Amino acid sequence: MNKCRKRILSLVLVVCLTAGLTGCTTYTNFKNAFFGTDTVAKEKTIKIGVFEPTSGSMKTQGKEEVMGIELAHDLYPTACGKTVELVYADNKSDMYEAEAAIQELISSSSPSMILGSYGETLSLIAGKYIEAANIPSITISSTNPLITANNPYYFSATYSEARQGDALADFAYLSQNKDMVATVKLENDDTATATIKRFTNRMKKLTENKEALPAGFNQQRFILNCITVIQDMMKDDKKKAQLEKINPETIPVCLAKAAYLGLDFFNGECYAIPYGGNLSFQTDYKGEIKLCKRYSKNKIKDIFAKVVREGDEFSETIDSGRQNVYFKPIPFSDKEMVGAFAVVLFEDGSMMYDTMSKNDIENVRNTYSKAKDSQAWRSSTGEMYKKTVLRRLCKLIDLDFDNIEQAKAYEDGGDAVFNQQSLPGTTTGQALLPENDKPVDAFAAMKAQKQAEPVIDGMVLEEA
Repeated sequence: MNKCRKRILSLVLVVCLTAGLTGCTTYTNFKNAFFGTDTVAKEKTIKIGVFEPTSGSMKTQGKEEVMGIELAHDLYPTACGKTVELVYADNKSDMYEAEAAIQELISSSSPSMILGSYGETLSLIAGKYIEAANIPSITISSTNPLITANNPYYFSATYSEARQGDALADFAYLSQNKDMVATVKLENDDTATATIKRFTNRMKKLTENKEALPAGFNQQRFILNCITVIQDMMKDDKKKAQLEKINPETIPVCLAKAAYLGLDFFNGECYAIPYGGNLSFQTDYKGEIKLCKRYSKNKIKDIFAKVVREGDEFSETIDSGRQNVYFKPIPFSDKEMVGAFAVVLFEDGSMMYDTMSKNDIENVRNTYSKAKDSQAWRSSTGEMYKKTVLRRLCKLIDLDFDNIEQAKAYEDGGDAVFNQQSLPGTTTGQALLPENDKPVDAFAAMKAQKQAEPVIDGMVLEEA
């Protein structure tokens, strides 16, 4: 970008900043729209339209934005060796006057760009005329997303009321632990009304889901978990590329599922996995055991899964109606795996178990797994074998979750997308054939550090 264009861009940015706002949206599109032709270079004077309410009910706010624009103009009165001229159009805080004002501004002055307006309705009215004239424009304070939606020439210098409302609610509830709040707004303020509505709806959803959290849930530790997941992904170029392609709405959903179940990313009880354009939640072997012990109706004394290798002694018998499993592995054997089994021992003396051959497990992996070629399957095959048979055994255990959010999170957390009718040896049901996305262990580096150093950044990370 040459010095002339940098000068013009500096003027635009100063206008935004002096209005007390941050960053223009869709910078690339703005740059292309504003610098895509040499129109500005051919003119002796660079005209910038100021489309603001300097009279009527919104005059106070409109004049404040005009003062910011004029301050920027005082700082940068020239650009590219040409004079920057401000051309004013008072929309008078009225929708009918606004329509006439924007048309007059465009037809009589032919500005290179337009700034304004305060008042969302006034900006919305101006939008179709701005697009028709192909004039890059910035609304400095309006937050309605409809202003910029499907309009390649209209941009916003602030966040939408939706993002503001959600962020305020998350701060109040998650960071400040407040579930009772009061809202105050200015009369006849569209932005405040929309923001408060979004804030209220978000708070309602957060507080409704409060009961979904398990007893003893460690909120501070969970927030640390979430921050670390994102930070770790952003540090790695490959993970960052995956994250940028993910639907952002699925990120908090994935993290919330771990919260509902009381599982810990850091301890390897669950994972965040890019899958099908979303960030998916997946439980690990340790997480499966933890959930079974916590939510089984019949209290569990012990639950485990084992891999069976060539040469190991394994048998299952029924003696007087009582199930028995005999397993004697070869110590430290690294021979080929032939299957796996899982056993649950209840406190009342009863037991349940399930077995799966290697072919059974590989069939589940190849047909139903969310990430059949992932690093987990390649480097930790034995753990995935145990998890697969344990997950199927868990289908037989009567789990009693506290609420529907926990039950749904558990169902979503399986590596394989199947139900009881789609298991080996039964009638195959409809299967979701997923993409081969690589699981992301967001805590790999920190786990290695934890093994070497029990204290991280002066904080002892205790299990919640």
